[in-house]
Amino acid sequence: RGKWSALNIILKKAKGNIIVQTDGDVILAKGAIKALLPHFKDSKVGAVSGRPVPVIPKTNKFNRWSVMSYNRMNGIRLKEDAAGELWHVSGYLFAHRKKAVTPLPSNTKGSTDGVMGWATRTKGYKIHYEPKARVYVKCPLNAKDFINQKARARTGFYQLKKRYGIPPR
Repeated sequence: RGKWSALNIILKKAKGNIIVQTDGDVILAKGAIKALLPHFKDSKVGAVSGRPVPVIPKTNKFNRWSVMSYNRMNGIRLKEDAAGELWHVSGYLFAHRKKAVTPLPSNTKGSTDGVMGWATRTKGYKIHYEPKARVYVKCPLNAKDFINQKARARTGFYQLKKRYGIPPR
């Protein structure tokens, strides 16, 4: 039925207290997962998000935009984390307490990480951002892939707004 359904099965069957999730098409930097884990010494922390880093040739027409947008999101996450306002984990890499996440609503499209972050916050947990937990993300190289990626993200934020009243970032 889609990613949301698969994640619900994983959440139900996982045996550990801390679950690390990552997209299948990324490369983890050395020590990325290890950098996430110390935050969980605080029992009030429900999730920790890693730092996505773009991988795109410098000669590609989307390079400057990709690098700029990833750097901007890094800045936003740092600011939200410092203010205690972070709620959106990065689906590229994050860890969470199993009990902090409720089952995902059916037909969650493009916003599973947003829904999981929101659920974690509404249960009273804190979410942190760990910029040392780097994950390398292959960026779109052509207009079609770029538009498709952004359309998925916008669909996800539309769902978050419709379900929970959360405005887009």
